Amino acid sequence: MVVKKQTDISHPPGALPPNGGRKRGLIVLAVAAAVAVVYGGTWSYLAGQVETGVEQWFAERKSEGFEAGYGSVKVGGFPFRLVAVIEAPRLAAPQGPEPWSWKGPALVLKARPWRLTRVRLSAPGRHRFTLTRQGRPVAFTVEFGELELKLKHRGGGTGRAMLSVREITLRDASEKTVAGVAAADFIAERPGRAVDGGPREPAPALDVLVDVEGVSYQTAPVRGLGRTTARLAVRVSVMGEAHDAPGFPLGPGKLAARALAGWRDSGGTLEIKRFALGHGPLTLGGDGTLALDKRMRPIGAFTLRIKGFEETLDRLAEAGVIKPHPAALAKTVLRALAVKQGVPGAGELKAPLSLQDGWLYVGPMAVAKLPPIRWP
Repeated sequence: MVVKKQTDISHPPGALPPNGGRKRGLIVLAVAAAVAVVYGGTWSYLAGQVETGVEQWFAERKSEGFEAGYGSVKVGGFPFRLVAVIEAPRLAAPQGPEPWSWKGPALVLKARPWRLTRVRLSAPGRHRFTLTRQGRPVAFTVEFGELELKLKHRGGGTGRAMLSVREITLRDASEKTVAGVAAADFIAERPGRAVDGGPREPAPALDVLVDVEGVSYQTAPVRGLGRTTARLAVRVSVMGEAHDAPGFPLGPGKLAARALAGWRDSGGTLEIKRFALGHGPLTLGGDGTLALDKRMRPIGAFTLRIKGFEETLDRLAEAGVIKPHPAALAKTVLRALAVKQGVPGAGELKAPLSLQDGWLYVGPMAVAKLPPIRWP
């Protein structure tokens, strides 16, 4: 009798049976497919919400009395983005004493599906405006080489908006270039309010930073000082109830005036923490506080730093803006003031400015009358 040797088909300890790896792989694929289906459904739902939100926004503007519309809206960007393209948007306020209208290029909204509190809007290209001045329509265009707005919502009414624009050209109705800007950045942030146990100082309603470079004009804004502003930078904190200003830049003038008066009555002030201006030979810098009195006239106090005043006065005299003798006298006085302040060779001095009772004062001297702020 022949005895056959049996083959050992047992598996080493811990090893999977021949079909175990295949089953695990199928489970992983099934889970991945389920996640993909759920994510795809979520993305499609969010895309629909974005499209609905755009439609609702324009519908709300119409209910407020505006003329609003667009050519089409398309949402794409799957799988990692939500990208809404709004073609041929338009907005106009035909009613009121000063009607206006705007037509823009395609607006592109971008967001991550998992981070909808951060949104980017870009709209480079040509924006067409029509305003009414003294009963007559005025048309102009503003062309942006780059225009991007970033919005970040933190909850509780706090957040940040950052607008960045580059290569701006302003043209009149005849397509003649009126002005240009090389670059500009605007940041507006609404910080959080202090909680119990936090600092007692009032928190600003809004922090604003403006930084503009390379502004060119068709004609010099001040004769003799050139047609280019090298830089304008302002950092300001808005104190008071700035959020109680509905329609401030878009609504009718009466509504804007009412909102501004409400801001004043709530203790509204502008704390200018930084101001810098460079135009031609003149450089200005400083800080201060600004508010409005009961007659809507600006009131406040500033410390102004002036550099390049001698060359500025020379240019103004050469251009006929001021006469040579007063210019020479002003240079002598300002130079003596600079020496007294301890900076004789720097051509720089500090000057206290104040606005009170409708007048602008440099030190104790009233130099200009300030009209109240009026809206149509």
